[in-house]
Amino acid sequence: MATITLKKIRTSAFAPKGAYNGTTTNFCIPLSERTGMLKNIFSSDEERKKFENALGLPEGELLTTSAYYKELNVVMKGDTMILDSDNPMDELTLKIFEHDNLVVTSEKDKFSKPNAIYMLVKGEEVSKNKVSRRAIKAEAYSIFTKMSIEDMKNALLIYGKNPKTLNEIKIKELIGDEVEDRPERFLTVVNDKDFAIKVFVNDLIQENVIIKSGSVFMFDSEPIAHSTVDMVNFIKDKKNSQMVLTYKKILADKKGIVVTEE
Repeated sequence: MATITLKKIRTSAFAPKGAYNGTTTNFCIPLSERTGMLKNIFSSDEERKKFENALGLPEGELLTTSAYYKELNVVMKGDTMILDSDNPMDELTLKIFEHDNLVVTSEKDKFSKPNAIYMLVKGEEVSKNKVSRRAIKAEAYSIFTKMSIEDMKNALLIYGKNPKTLNEIKIKELIGDEVEDRPERFLTVVNDKDFAIKVFVNDLIQENVIIKSGSVFMFDSEPIAHSTVDMVNFIKDKKNSQMVLTYKKILADKKGIVVTEE
């Protein structure tokens, strides 16, 4: 049995009127934007006849002018629907989905159907995605278990949170939630080659050494960068080393520690 899953990938205000009924979604053959008539979901008369034969229908029953479609109503309960491509009725349902502008058949199709709400995913792809997700989460947990409380504080700074106001238990809880719910984002943060610099920048912001207004970073009321990337590059640029040392000294003074020139 070859299974294909229809899953909801997002909600949208562009769904057709009456498309939803609580957690139930009703599908039917979509209309052609050009003619206003039912779309022909078959590539040829031969394919249509093959479906009619497999479903035990008289010839012509699946023509777009047939009354058969008035009774055809595909119902999806909840956010997923599993279909068996070896089942003729399910195969006909797949044909309907493939011609629906609210359904995509791959990730790349999202660009050609920007209003899509559903995606068709082959059974093996679902399994691969689950395995990949578990591997990502396992890697995230592996890093999490080795992090010191200081590492976690630094990660929270990247997330824009002030760890000074949090106790150790809350810090671990927040990072743990990130690992469990958003492992991809967590790995992106902790594996960032500019992690230390971004921690430094966020520390400067938390201590009001530099001020961030929107996307603009300012020191002493003067703009020094217009994005996080610009700010990181500013810190890395050797010609700005004296200014960076000034930031470090001000930050150290606020924290009561001593900084020596590098």
